[in-house]
Amino acid sequence: MNGRAPAPSVVAVVLAAGRGRRFGSDKRRARLADGQTLLQRACAPALAAGLPLYLALRPEDPPELLPAGGSVQRVDVARADQGMGVSLATAVAALPAAVQGCLVLLGDMPGLQAETLCRLRQALAAGGDKALVAPVWQGRRGHPVGLGRHWFAELQELAGDSGARHLLQREGHRLQRLVVADPGVIRDVDRRSDLD
Repeated sequence: MNGRAPAPSVVAVVLAAGRGRRFGSDKRRARLADGQTLLQRACAPALAAGLPLYLALRPEDPPELLPAGGSVQRVDVARADQGMGVSLATAVAALPAAVQGCLVLLGDMPGLQAETLCRLRQALAAGGDKALVAPVWQGRRGHPVGLGRHWFAELQELAGDSGARHLLQREGHRLQRLVVADPGVIRDVDRRSDLD
């Protein structure tokens, strides 16, 4: 025994390198009623669930954007303006070889519950390297999506703004849909009115 903790098999990847132009300003810094920023709130459930977090940001983003506490690794996305696919590709390329799966969260979803992430992590870890999992609330598929290591090479080739959408459409027969009691899986913030 060398005293080191075992490497995590599942991590959270939070995509927060976009511009969020419909919001009118940097929505990641928007303050919620409890004083947290939108990005801090979006990351909090992953940290509460004990997931190591890989946070995709723009290189010019200041360090104070990172949430405090927990295991947070910053991933700078040099070509973030080319779309979400580039952010996801860059973040997945930064994952250690020991990681067997990732939950892909969006940096503008403040309502997720830690329990939902725990259930998704368990399903992803149990599903093997070709696992694909997603939460479903009231018949609607939401985020985060979980992907096993088998898909990492394909994710690293992504470009544009579609993220893993094409992969999920093509491999939909493999997708494990996990019914959750968490409306936060379908709620994101695009405009200021969405914060209400």
